[in-house]
Amino acid sequence: MDRTQLEALRDSAGKYIEGDVRLVTVLRVPLMLAAEEIVVHNSLGVSAMLNVTFHPEVGGFKCNVHVRGLGPICRLEINGPEHPGVGRTHKHALRTERCPRQNLHRDVTARPDLRGVSMKTAWELFCGMALIDHRGSFSCDGVDTGAPL
Repeated sequence: MDRTQLEALRDSAGKYIEGDVRLVTVLRVPLMLAAEEIVVHNSLGVSAMLNVTFHPEVGGFKCNVHVRGLGPICRLEINGPEHPGVGRTHKHALRTERCPRQNLHRDVTARPDLRGVSMKTAWELFCGMALIDHRGSFSCDGVDTGAPL
């Protein structure tokens, strides 16, 4: 998959996530809450999956889209690890077919406009940017999703 194919997937109509998305404690990383392997239905037949994580200690929220057998193709991080030149709130995008193997390091864009949004707002903005219709509710165990990140 290259940038043109990613844009075709991103811009395609009719993408949706069916059902509730609920972040729960992950046993292998006890301080992290996550919803994993969320199917992103699409008309292109791409096996797109979404993982959402929240690190309560730092208020870090991440949406990561990957394609099975290929790797990550898009990632939004709010209060994530510091990236030189773009800070802790940024978006990773696919540029070339090598990007999934390189964990999307080529195209990272600062998103200072997303600093201080709530988790629910971040989720809604992500779905809006990706043109995904979420047909369910969004929640996170023990966390106010409306509180600023």
